[in-house]
Amino acid sequence: MAHILTVMNFIQNGAQSFLSFKTPKEFEEEYGWNYQPSDDEYYIVNESDDTVNYLYDEENVDEFSYFAEGEILSENSFIASLKRKIYGPMQINFPTHLLEDLEEIEMAEYEISELDGVEFCVHAKNMDLSYNQIFDISKLEHCVFIQELYLGNNSIHYIDSLYHMPDLRILDLSNNQVEDISPILKSKSLEFANLIGNPIPVAQINMLKEMGVAVVF
Repeated sequence: MAHILTVMNFIQNGAQSFLSFKTPKEFEEEYGWNYQPSDDEYYIVNESDDTVNYLYDEENVDEFSYFAEGEILSENSFIASLKRKIYGPMQINFPTHLLEDLEEIEMAEYEISELDGVEFCVHAKNMDLSYNQIFDISKLEHCVFIQELYLGNNSIHYIDSLYHMPDLRILDLSNNQVEDISPILKSKSLEFANLIGNPIPVAQINMLKEMGVAVVF
C-alpha cells in the first residue's frame, strides 16, 4: 500500500517539478516523443494534421499501391470498414499489400455495402461478411483459397465468383436473393451449404444433396 501512496503523491506533487528540469527537446530525445523516422522506415503513421502519411519503400517506391485518405472510397466499403476496425479513426494511408497476409477475416455486422479492397485478400481462407448490405460479390473471385465463407443476411443475387474457389468447404448464403447456385454444383470440396431463405429451385438443391453436401434449405 505504501508504494501506491508514494506513486500517487509523486503524480500529484512531484510530476510537474520533474518535468520542469527538462527542456522539451531533452524530453523528446530521452523518451522518443515526436520521433521523426528516417527514410528507410517502412511506413509512417502520424496523427498530426499538417503531415502527410505515406508508404515508403526506398528501392521500390511505386511497387505497392495503397488507399490514401484523400482517395474517394465509400464509408461502407470493405476496405474502409477494415481500416476502421484495425486503426480506428486515425488518418493514415492503408497499404493494400498488408491485406495479402490476412487468412481469417471477421467483418460481420459492419454495414458493408461494397467489397472494394477485398480483391487484395488473396490468401484469405476463412471470411465472414454476414449481416451486411452486400449486393455484388464479384470481387471475391480473387480469393481463390477460401475454405469457409459466410455471406448470410445480405442482398446477394449472383454467386458466379464462387466458381473460382476450389477449396470451399463451408458456405453460408442464408437469407439472400440467390436464384441460381450452378457455380457451386461442380465443387469437389463443398461439405456444407446453408441456403435457407433463398428462392433456389428444388432441383438444384437435390443436385447438391446428391453430391454429398449437407444442405440447409
